[in-house]
Amino acid sequence: VATQTTTALASMDEFTEARGEEKGTLFPKLVVATTLTQLVTGNAKSISDREIQAHAATGSSALDGLTKEVLPDAAVYFDAVGRESEDTNCLETVKAYTSAAEAHDLLGDSQKATLYEEKTAQFSALHDELVTTANDARVESEMTISHVRSKLSELAGSAVLLNPFAYETVSTGYDFAKYNYAEAIKKYQFAGEIRMAEDSSTRLNELKKEWWFLWIAFCIYMTLLILLFSFILFRLTKGTAEFLRDSAEKRLGDVVG
Repeated sequence: VATQTTTALASMDEFTEARGEEKGTLFPKLVVATTLTQLVTGNAKSISDREIQAHAATGSSALDGLTKEVLPDAAVYFDAVGRESEDTNCLETVKAYTSAAEAHDLLGDSQKATLYEEKTAQFSALHDELVTTANDARVESEMTISHVRSKLSELAGSAVLLNPFAYETVSTGYDFAKYNYAEAIKKYQFAGEIRMAEDSSTRLNELKKEWWFLWIAFCIYMTLLILLFSFILFRLTKGTAEFLRDSAEKRLGDVVG
């Protein structure tokens, strides 16, 4: 009984002194402490020695009173965390409302426990929906990129855009993929899947760099084509002018002769 009481008190003190996210991490210990309180109460009644039983009962009563003080505070804390994260992080909301439901259940308030269980189910479903939508957006983006890459040519081991008639298709494809990834990042963040959001952000940056390289290479290529065309046109124009001048001089010479 003494060991159980000491363990329960230590867990309650640790939870009470915790701040911020630490409370969420330590809540399972508070649940264990509550369970130990119930065990202490039962064990105290089974002690045969009346003096020891009296001391155990006193400790059990004090522990039970402390539990009834700490659990309501925990329920209020998790309710506040859940409300604050409803519009920003579904996963945190689910965790907070799950803990709130458990706290009310331990307090014997089944009505409030059921209410928070329903909220947990609501945001859990929203989380799954957001993740599914984001996953679909990523898949669609990759399929689009795979398609537009078939329009590219290989030059010196690198994919480049050489066909001017494919420019709009490739440009639109990359814009679509980048937009989808940006939307997927927002949905992952709202869902609370930070790692997935970070992975998508990394991929989005890769696509931006990829398109930047394609666009720069295409501009250089088109500039060279224009210069080449201008040079050829200049040579043709110059050659034609010289030919016409020579022809005119020849005809003039024939007339004079």
